[in-house]
Amino acid sequence: GVRGAAVIEPKLDELEFSIDRVGGDYRSFETTPDPRGKACAAACQTESRCRAWTYRRPGYGTAAPRCYLKDAIKPPRPRPCCISGAVR
Repeated sequence: GVRGAAVIEPKLDELEFSIDRVGGDYRSFETTPDPRGKACAAACQTESRCRAWTYRRPGYGTAAPRCYLKDAIKPPRPRPCCISGAVR
């Protein structure tokens, strides 16, 4: 194969598209649909305990989108369901 030939979603700022960080959750909540998960990222930035977050897009497991705040930065896993980010 050709190195680097795979299609990769854009990585902008702290956003990790199509990445799920499994584990480390201390709180989760339903949130509004957002193609970038901005409300989830903002919620993590306002809580000193939060080290990372994952926004689960609507239609993956539940009809409503969900935000998971994490007190540990877990390894990224490629999954189309989610957008994640590490804050601290």
